[in-house]
Amino acid sequence: MAPLPVQKIMFAALKQLVSPMARRLVALAEVTPPLRKYVLAPIGQGRHRLSITAQAWNNNNRRPEFIAPITEMKAVKMGADILLNATIISLATLIYLYDHWSTASKEQHKKHVQDVRLLELKQSLSSFTEKVKQRSEQFREINEQLEKMEHNVRLLEKRRK
Repeated sequence: MAPLPVQKIMFAALKQLVSPMARRLVALAEVTPPLRKYVLAPIGQGRHRLSITAQAWNNNNRRPEFIAPITEMKAVKMGADILLNATIISLATLIYLYDHWSTASKEQHKKHVQDVRLLELKQSLSSFTEKVKQRSEQFREINEQLEKMEHNVRLLEKRRK
């Protein structure tokens, strides 16, 4: 995941891109009536109604009975700004989620690799322990044979005297 200052700088840069993009979207809406009439203007009018209602509630008043609509061009500008901001927030969210998923996947892979390594080490330790037991048994047998041989040598030495 990117450090917080880098994320802030990237977000500020994206916000700087919104203004020219919004102007281009408004210019496109001027020549494309369906975009202006069915997408951007309704978003802008909705934001205006929401803003007026929120101001009324903030002043402890009821919801206004009538909210005067704003001009179509002002609504289109607001709609373009909201649409682009929502797009940037969505992209930032997707980038964050991808980064989070990627980090989680890397950590999960790292844990899996560690688990496999731990299992290999346990098997190696078990194998080593088994070899030590075998060597210990062989050493014990050799030691017993040596003791028998020493005993036989002593017996022979006693007979010779």
